[in-house]
Amino acid sequence: ATTEIYTLSLHDALPISMNIVDEMKNLPKKNYAEMIRKAERQKEAFEKVCKNEDLVRVMDEGYSNLLKKYNNYNSPSDMVLAHGDFCSVNVLFNGNKYYLIDFEDLELSDPACEIAHIFIDFGKPFDEKNKGIFLNKYLEFRDEENLKERVEKYILLWFLSGMYWGLVQLNKTLSNSFIEEYKNKEDIKIAVSNEKVFLGKLVDMGVLSRSVFEFDFTKIF
Repeated sequence: ATTEIYTLSLHDALPISMNIVDEMKNLPKKNYAEMIRKAERQKEAFEKVCKNEDLVRVMDEGYSNLLKKYNNYNSPSDMVLAHGDFCSVNVLFNGNKYYLIDFEDLELSDPACEIAHIFIDFGKPFDEKNKGIFLNKYLEFRDEENLKERVEKYILLWFLSGMYWGLVQLNKTLSNSFIEEYKNKEDIKIAVSNEKVFLGKLVDMGVLSRSVFEFDFTKIF
C-alpha cells in the first residue's frame, strides 16, 4: 500500500503575503558552524551557574575533545529547506494520511543535521538497524556524500547541546525547589534522570570521561 504524505499549507505558519522562495535566504541556517556556536552559547550559560569547578573542568575537557572532531571540517552538502522541529508530536495522521504541522522553526539546513535530529528526537531514538534502513531509503532519492559519517557528527552536537541545555534547566528546577509543588522532589529526579541520558550518550561516544557520573548534580549550583 502507498502512504500519502501531506503538509498543512505554509500559510498556517507564515503570513499569507510571504513568498517562501523569495524569503528562503532570510531563514535561520543549521550547519556544523551554527551547531557549534549554539553549543558554545549553552556551555557559557551552564558555566555561569555551575559552582563546582571540578565538574566545569571535566565538561570543558569533553567539549575540547569533541571540537577536535570538527577541526577544519565543513559540510559538503547544499543547504535544503527543513522543518526544524520534525518530531512525533508535529505529525498528525488520519487513516493512511499524514499531516506535518508547526512550521515555526522552518530553516535552511544541512540534510545530515535534520536527519540526526530525527534519529534522536522522533519518538524512541533510532537503533543502528533503523538508522541504516532510513539512510538507505533516503539515498534512493537524494545523493549525499558521506551521509552516515556526517549524521553521526551531528548526533554528537545535538547531544552536547542537549546536555548543556538540560543542566541549565536543572538549575532552574532546583532554584524553585522551595515552591510547594516541588517538595516531593519528583521534578528534580526527572531532570537529573534526563540529564544522565545525555551524559551517558556522550560517555559512550568517548567524548566525556565516566568520572562525570561521580558528581551529585543536585549540589553543583
